[in-house]
Amino acid sequence: MLRDKKHFWQIETSDGKHEVKVRRQLNLRRAIVDPIEIYVDCAQVATLQPSGGKMITKIEYDFLCGDETLKLVVHGKDIDIVHRGMLVGNKREYKPQKKLPLAVSII
Repeated sequence: MLRDKKHFWQIETSDGKHEVKVRRQLNLRRAIVDPIEIYVDCAQVATLQPSGGKMITKIEYDFLCGDETLKLVVHGKDIDIVHRGMLVGNKREYKPQKKLPLAVSII
């Protein structure tokens, strides 16, 4: 069984408004996370493959939206966009998390 998750944001940069969409497909039967696709104004700008073997997906990825750089932040099932230092989805300041040692992230 596949579950298609889509996330949308309206981002206003100095060159105008843009629509950012992230598409993520979860295969619930095999517990496999398929690639995460990033679209800006209906054009695909990146495809990210979460690394296997981790129980919690953690990704931070920079991409261009208009004339500004945004950051996709994925932690487990939570997905958000960072624009001008703020998480767009929950309107909070973005504070990057320090990377955990490999042994801790496996557990």
